[in-house]
This record gives sequence, structure tokens and C-alpha cells, in this order.
Amino acid sequence: MLGNKEGNKALLWGAIAANIPDFDSAITSLFSPASAVLVHRGFSHSILFALAVSPILGLIAAKLFKSANKWQWIGLTLTAILSHIAIDCFNTYGTGIFEPFSNIRVAYDTMPIVDLMLLVPILLLMSIALFFKAKTKTRTVVSSIVIVFTVAYVGYSILVKHAIESRVKQSLISEEIEHSRFLTAPLPITNLLWLAVAEDNEGFYYNYISLKDDTTANWHYLRKNHQLLEDYSKLVEVKKLQRFTKGFYTVTSKGDTIILNDLRFGGMDITSNNWFVFSFKIWGNNKEPNISRSHPNRKMSSENIKLYWERIKEPKKSLNEKY
Repeated sequence: MLGNKEGNKALLWGAIAANIPDFDSAITSLFSPASAVLVHRGFSHSILFALAVSPILGLIAAKLFKSANKWQWIGLTLTAILSHIAIDCFNTYGTGIFEPFSNIRVAYDTMPIVDLMLLVPILLLMSIALFFKAKTKTRTVVSSIVIVFTVAYVGYSILVKHAIESRVKQSLISEEIEHSRFLTAPLPITNLLWLAVAEDNEGFYYNYISLKDDTTANWHYLRKNHQLLEDYSKLVEVKKLQRFTKGFYTVTSKGDTIILNDLRFGGMDITSNNWFVFSFKIWGNNKEPNISRSHPNRKMSSENIKLYWERIKEPKKSLNEKY
């Protein structure tokens, strides 16, 4: 937007502004674990926040860099923040774009939170742009390619999701799996391998599906066990966790500890039944229990990454014996 006037200063300021919403991670430790997961990508990722913060940051930029006027800097800052918020809406975590007026968290589930297929090309192309002067045609072309690529990739991710959901619907019908609803979400790193979760009265079926699969059979089953949470079910903090998971959760127990597992996020260990990325431990009395969040179980081992890539490259039919 301002590359011809400010060069790399505009690129730097855009990068700073675009990452402002994620500074909410710096304050999540001040909240309880149940509140913290909703604070992240909450008000800081809302349209109101973008409108309120952009004029302040734009005026600061106008004082620091003189070539562009304050309105141009405000426009750049607003565009950068809104682009961050918009991209976040396409992954699974949930983004509170309407806060504080509504606690609806938008999640289209078409891209993983960390998508190297999107991130790496952007980083490479913008790194190239840094080495060209502000008004050169090459810099303009590279920047334009980045914008076109990003929009195209988001569109591609939507098309892939529709294709995956069509396969899931067909599979649930052919396998005669009765269900009330289902979700699909890509696993980390790419959107080439997807987690599918279908809910019935007693539990959830789950499966890993890619566009290359010859079959979408081999569904696995997890029981809800929501009754284990009954003693804590009326507590505000527990209701926050239920809202965060959108109802896609199972409950297990270990001694006196109740464990709530969020099913919306697939982990890298696609051979394990314990693949939950977000789990919350609840223990103590049912009026003021202790609640803690376990560390993400991403299991980014070399063996899991190798199996992940093999699973993407080969159709499921040829891997049934291995898995």
C-alpha cells in the first residue's frame, strides 16, 4: 500500500501491525485456563479492536515516517490487522470477530493454525522483495504475487474442505453410521490430510481422510462419557470449556482427576488413540475445582512426521495394514 513511498518501512510496519492481535498471548497467563483459551483470539481479534487501534498505530507511524500522511498509515494499519483477523477465521481455533457484542467464534476449519504451504511461500517472496528498491517494478510484481497467492490459497482451502466433506458424507452413509453432526479440520502443517469427527448420542467417530484416499472406511470410536463431568457441569469455568470445544469433547478419568479432551484439533500422531492437542484436567471439590490445561500433544517427532507424509502421498487402501 505504501511501498512506493516508504519502502521496507511500510513492510516492517505492516508486519508489526498484522501481529498486534496475537499479543493477547502475553496476558493469557493472568486468566484461568478456561478463560485464557477464550481470551486468545477474543476481543483482540475483533473488528471493533481493529477500528479502535488502527488510528493510534497509524498516527504513531506518521510521526516516525514522514513520506506518507496519517490517513495512509491508518489505512495500512487497519488493512494489516483485518487481514490477520480474516486469515484466522479460516482455521479451527475460533475467532471472536464480533466481540464484545457477541461471543460467537468464527471458524471455517479450512486451514491449520500453522500451514507451511501458505507461510513458506509468503516468507520467501517477501524476503526477496526486501532486496529491491521501493519503486522498482520487480518489487511491485513480487508483492502482487504474494497477495494473489494468499487469496488463491484461501480459496483453494475452501474447495478442498468441500471435497473432503463430500467424501465424509458419502462414507458415513455407506458405513451406515448414524450421526447428528460432523466436522472436518486439516491436521497441522498442510491441509492435505484431514481429521473428520462425527457425533452420535453416545460418542464420536473419527477418521483421517485425504483427497488421494481410495476408501474412507476404518472409522474409530470414542465414547463421550459426559456423565463423568456431571459434578462440575454447572460451573462457569466448565461451561467456558464446553463453549470453546463447541460440544466436540470427550471426558475421561484418571484417579480423582477428570480430563476433558477437545476433539476439534488433530495431532501429528495419527496412529494413536490419544491424539488430543487440547486437554483440560479438572479435580477437587465441585464448587471451586482446580482446572489446568495440559501442554499441546502435537508429538512433532521425526517418525510421526514421516508417517504423516507417507499418509498424504499414498491412498489409505495401501496403508491399512500399516495402521
